[in-house]
Amino acid sequence: MIDFSTITYLKQGDSLQRQAYLELTQLKLFEVLAPYKPVLAGTIPIGIAVSGSDLDVCCECYDAQALLKTMKERYGGSIGFKTKHYLQDGVPTTIIQFFGNHFLIEVFAQPLPSQLQNGYRHMIIEHQLLVTKGDDFRKKVIELKQKGVKTEPAFAQILGLEGNPYQALLHYPI
Repeated sequence: MIDFSTITYLKQGDSLQRQAYLELTQLKLFEVLAPYKPVLAGTIPIGIAVSGSDLDVCCECYDAQALLKTMKERYGGSIGFKTKHYLQDGVPTTIIQFFGNHFLIEVFAQPLPSQLQNGYRHMIIEHQLLVTKGDDFRKKVIELKQKGVKTEPAFAQILGLEGNPYQALLHYPI
C-alpha cells in the first residue's frame, strides 16, 4: 500500500506523478500548508489522471481567514488565483485555486482532519478498487474519464452503483 500521507511516493511514480512532485516541491506548497496537515488527493496520486487533471490538496483548517491570508501572500499573484467559500454537506469549506507551471492546483480546506475529508476518502477507496480489480478495470475508468465523466461517477457506473455516486462510493464494501 502506498503511504499517501506525504508526497514522496510521487518521486517513483509515472511521468505525470514525478512532474507533480517537482511542481509541488518547487512551489513549497506542502511546506506552506504544513500547519493544515495537507494531503494530496485525486487522480494523479492513483495513476488515473487524464489531460487537464489537477492537483487536489485536502487541508484541515479551523481558521479559513488565516489560510486565505497565507495563500494570498504566497500565491496571490499566480494565474487564476481565486477563492470560494460554501457549505458542503453542512461543513464550512474553503477552496483556493491557482495555476502552477503545469497544473491547476486546488486547495480544499475544511474543519476536519484531512484524511477524513471525502476527497481523500474517495481516493483511498478508488485506489483499493484499482489494486483489487486490475488493469481492465483501470482502463475502463480512464476511458470514461477521457469521455468527460468525472471520477466518482465513472467508478459508480462501472461498479453499477445507484444514486449519488459520491455517497455510494463512500459506502462501497472494500
